Amino acid sequence: MVSKDKKALLAHKEAGRAPVKLKSTAAIAFVNGKKRMMLVNANGTRTALGKYWEDELKGHLPAFGFGPAPPIREGNTETVLMEDGKKATLRRWLATGEYEFTKTWKAFYRKQVINYVIQVAVKIKGVRKDGTTNYTLKSHMPVEKSGVTTAQLPMNLSSAERDRRLKEMTSEKLGGLEGTLYEMSRETWT
Repeated sequence: MVSKDKKALLAHKEAGRAPVKLKSTAAIAFVNGKKRMMLVNANGTRTALGKYWEDELKGHLPAFGFGPAPPIREGNTETVLMEDGKKATLRRWLATGEYEFTKTWKAFYRKQVINYVIQVAVKIKGVRKDGTTNYTLKSHMPVEKSGVTTAQLPMNLSSAERDRRLKEMTSEKLGGLEGTLYEMSRETWT
């Protein structure tokens, strides 16, 4: 961090000025005309200046970040409660039939993860108990049978990106999706 910025923060501290939360995002900064000294960036994490302000100068940052409450939908707008008690807009449903997403939406859902239980389409080939006939079934196999646990991905991914990542993760963990995936009781799952 440049000593000029440290001197400016020290001058703000000595003058008794407090940083302010910017209107459109979760960012917190000292604003002087068009110049901003960011202490907390738009996704709610402290910058190097913010750490210096709190840790070295013992300055106070206003409450920032997302509260523990889940998002609330009111009419065509989805909001979330921030730590400072104010509501922040995540997205709006437009008359065109699409959502308009805000920067706050990206920051909020980047931190939220969702678990996916993955199942793979398989062919089960087996021999009947009496050993007389073979059979083949089409089914689905939860990948947990192969020792693979659930996958976690951030919620801000598009459907195509999510599906692509899940396929890659599954294929990687199972060593490719070719050949025998599971065997039991004279059955082979491929």
